[in-house]
Amino acid sequence: MPEENYECKACGLHYNTKELADKCYAWCSAHKSCSMEITKHSIEMSGKSAPSSVVP
Repeated sequence: MPEENYECKACGLHYNTKELADKCYAWCSAHKSCSMEITKHSIEMSGKSAPSSVVP
């Protein structure tokens, strides 16, 4: 069973937890930019391939 991943609806980065995706979205929406402190936890920054199954 593939693990669930969550997408920031503002920038499109993917996270392993809904909490991180929500935190990313809140930052992106408020600042019109990405936070390096948050994006360092994204799946894309971890060197893994983009997820095949994303939970909205």
